[in-house]
Amino acid sequence: MNDHHQTVIQCHKVSKQFSQGDTVVEVLKQVDFELAVGQQMAIIGSSGSGKSTLLHILGGLEKPSQGNVSILGQNLANCHQKRLGQIRNQSIGFIYQFHHLLPEFSALENVAMPLLIQGKTVAEAKQQAQLMLAKVGLEHRVLHKPAQLSGGERQRTAVARALVSKPACILADEPTGNLDKQNAAQVYQLMLELNQQLGASLIIVTHDHDLANAMDRQYVLEEGILSS
Repeated sequence: MNDHHQTVIQCHKVSKQFSQGDTVVEVLKQVDFELAVGQQMAIIGSSGSGKSTLLHILGGLEKPSQGNVSILGQNLANCHQKRLGQIRNQSIGFIYQFHHLLPEFSALENVAMPLLIQGKTVAEAKQQAQLMLAKVGLEHRVLHKPAQLSGGERQRTAVARALVSKPACILADEPTGNLDKQNAAQVYQLMLELNQQLGASLIIVTHDHDLANAMDRQYVLEEGILSS
């Protein structure tokens, strides 16, 4: 896993069209890139340029119209639903603009959830969740429910949940879009530190040019075309 030459995610000539009435809208056109272990990339582009659609395809949540995506050498197009679910659970960490935490569960239970889905024991899942919450500076808030946490704390909990299963790749969609500047800076700093500690690849969709410039690679998605 620490081989820096290993390709974690490969996006090969991915296109996506949607039909609206008689019109075909091309959202993505022949998107092509690969990312190795530990590499970071930012994708910037205006609203509606297809950034979220691309992230959903990379994460196996949507299928491309043409082309294919491979995660750790496994072509997602060849995977049945159950296998896709396993890849999403074990190899990919998702962080969204909205934290998507389950309101009735504590921070600890939310972060432990991906590990329980993997079949880990409750004790093991909670122990690993506790360690990850400590890494994001929330060891004193583990029993709080999302409603009792600030916006920044909720987003840090979401980051912990995305990283707790030590995924090979983190996909982040405007992960600080709902936060003020100070909290946004903290969450980004945290993601970069964890990216380095855990050796996970990182793809961030963002409007924030400062953040994009902090990444190893910057791409712009415009009119369906991804260019560096």
